[in-house]
Amino acid sequence: MEARFSPTEATERQLKVFTLGHFVVKNGDTFLSESRGRSRKVWDLFKYLLVNHDRILLPEVIAEQLWPDQPYEDAKGAVRTLIHRLRSMLDGVDLIIFTQGGYTFNRHQDLWLDITVFESSCREARHSAKQGLTQEAVAMYRQGVSLL
Repeated sequence: MEARFSPTEATERQLKVFTLGHFVVKNGDTFLSESRGRSRKVWDLFKYLLVNHDRILLPEVIAEQLWPDQPYEDAKGAVRTLIHRLRSMLDGVDLIIFTQGGYTFNRHQDLWLDITVFESSCREARHSAKQGLTQEAVAMYRQGVSLL
């Protein structure tokens, strides 16, 4: 179950996640990661889900990985509450789903992720360089570096 990460320019209505440099989540022109209480635990959860986007994560595993020093009597309840807060902070974008007893990214939800664009630009640059297309390779490397 793999999330769809757009390797192209983001559309206006697409959720955009910037991980290179400062962590930023935007929906259109609205900065979601800088608003609504700025809960560190919620954004830590989002980052953990993002890194593990291709896996279904059990609530107990999420709690143990993110907060190993905090004993949770009800890890499922604690994670469920944070997921609810995260979904609210994402302005109605149906990005996180519950399936098979765990949480994962919605593979049908399109998401723009800067690292995907960076990797795509670098791949295209290497391919262009191998073809002897130096100017195109330089342009693609510049596009990738511009995201840093």
